[in-house]
Amino acid sequence: MPVKYSKLSNYKIKKILRKFCIELTAVQASKDLDLNRHTIDRYYQLFRIKIEEYQEQQKRKFRGEIEIDESCFGSRHFGDPRGRSTATKIPVIGLLKRNGRV
Repeated sequence: MPVKYSKLSNYKIKKILRKFCIELTAVQASKDLDLNRHTIDRYYQLFRIKIEEYQEQQKRKFRGEIEIDESCFGSRHFGDPRGRSTATKIPVIGLLKRNGRV
């Protein structure tokens, strides 16, 4: 993700991104990378904007009518008289958009 008019190399920007991904604060990242905190803040803000744009694109795909269903999978438990206990069963949830992506 090259930034226009940046004095930082792509290598340094990737290191900032790694610090962002492991959720370090800007102060911690600036100490680790020996950069100004305001520079780190600016890049963190750029990363957040890109994430927000991506989320908006993904959200547009789920407009309209969406179906959701849940079920529990597992064997019948013989200690329970009805055998319908969900205490040890695995819950599974599915989303479906007709003529779209699951």
